[in-house]
Amino acid sequence: EFWASNAFQVVDLEAYVADVNLGYGGTVDALVRDKHGRLVLLDWKTSKAVYPEMQLQVVAYGAAMAAMGLGMPDSASIVRIGKEDAEFGVVEVWSDLERARTHYQAWKALVAVTSWLRETTNEMARAKRAAEKAAKAEKAVA
Repeated sequence: EFWASNAFQVVDLEAYVADVNLGYGGTVDALVRDKHGRLVLLDWKTSKAVYPEMQLQVVAYGAAMAAMGLGMPDSASIVRIGKEDAEFGVVEVWSDLERARTHYQAWKALVAVTSWLRETTNEMARAKRAAEKAAKAEKAVA
């Protein structure tokens, strides 16, 4: 019913998208055109619920499409099929580009924080190894 009521026409399935500048990629489950000709990104999920990080994943896919010069889809939704109960549901991630931009800013902030955490963790590990090496060398001299 969801598919028929929107009169979706498949544009692409299992399309790989990537943003080389931010260093990530993934596979878009479906790109379709709705009855108004709008490009819609659909992401299938088999889970107990739709979680916020799933929405960020969909935003990342859209942003990667834009980074590849394909443009941001007009809208995006997560289509959930329950893992245990086969319950069906649709969660709209965005239906206008302003909301997509807001989500994208959250995604970019998350990427920046993740990058900072990785760099800081690596720096701390290097400092710890250097301190341990210096202490070992000091012990050997003594």
